[in-house]
Amino acid sequence: MSGRIHSLLMIAMASALPAQQLIQFEDGSRVEGRVTRVEGASMIVTVFGARPVVAGTLDGQVPADDVSRLRALYAEQAEDVVPGFTAGRVALARWCMEQGLLSGAKEQIEAVVRVDPDSRSANALIGEIAAAWRLDTAEGGAKPRDRRRFVKDLFSRHAAKDLTTAMIAWHKAQALDPAETLRPALKGLKHKSAGVRWLSARVLARHRNHPERINPLYKRALVDPASVVRRAAVRSLKVTNDPVFARLFAKNLGNPKQRLRMTAAEALAELGLEQGVEPLVGALKALASGGGGVRAHIAVTTQKAYVKDFDVEIAQAAVIADPIVDIVTEGVVLDVTVVGISVERGAYTRALRRLTGEGFGADVKAWEGWLRRRQK
Repeated sequence: MSGRIHSLLMIAMASALPAQQLIQFEDGSRVEGRVTRVEGASMIVTVFGARPVVAGTLDGQVPADDVSRLRALYAEQAEDVVPGFTAGRVALARWCMEQGLLSGAKEQIEAVVRVDPDSRSANALIGEIAAAWRLDTAEGGAKPRDRRRFVKDLFSRHAAKDLTTAMIAWHKAQALDPAETLRPALKGLKHKSAGVRWLSARVLARHRNHPERINPLYKRALVDPASVVRRAAVRSLKVTNDPVFARLFAKNLGNPKQRLRMTAAEALAELGLEQGVEPLVGALKALASGGGGVRAHIAVTTQKAYVKDFDVEIAQAAVIADPIVDIVTEGVVLDVTVVGISVERGAYTRALRRLTGEGFGADVKAWEGWLRRRQK
């Protein structure tokens, strides 16, 4: 598709979405969106993307009263979903898809993937959506120019919208030649959007033979502010099952920054390698004994200056007394060391539970005993 058509449809998508309508088709199906014409062709634009409209299949708009009742019914059902009940949200999203209420479907899917990006039912639905809608008019283009534009937009624009769209973009990327996605993915790891960074980390799992991906993924696994991105980065490194990554993350268990110690523990748990157990037990023991704890003091004092003595100098038959001034300090100094921090201890015990399946909690002796038994 020409660049002009691509640009026109992107403008149409941006302008049409705020005022969506419920469109009726001849077969009785409904879709929430806007029908627009680009270069003589009809396209329906929705929150999930766009697709061509076959001539003669449209039956018009659903009456406003019917739309209002449908939206009210959706709002009532959404309010009844128990918080944290992801299966209920996915079921409601599927109901919305059947009714054509795509904005409601996206709202429910987004609510699920924010708390459980690994939800199988949500990811299955996202895969169906990715197969049904085009994110971009250049998608599937035969010309190299169209393919380059689509890949660029996939990482720079589409995945930046929200996590749901980033997951749709992941399904789209699966159909691309891996050689086309390596550079955009490496660049995308630095993007300000968590969705783009997540997509980039997922895509780089396909490039296991490219060592240049290791350093940026390792960094993302430790310092990215989004847990979903950190998890995706570790999983991309995990595809090689190389124990060297366990050693690299274990080194950060002794980092002066607590945040890095905790993300290193998360990474070791995600790697799933038994080589991570011993350094985690060591970190838990150090925390319990106060090793590596932060030391600080608070001083509340009063200082007074006084003349301690005189330094006498004689010059030209004159005696000069030069005063020696000293300072007296009195008050209270409170010196403390942080012996243990429960949130950090929790990160270590959760990681150990995931790696071993054991539930010894913060009992260091029990973990050390488990290690001895495994090493026999």
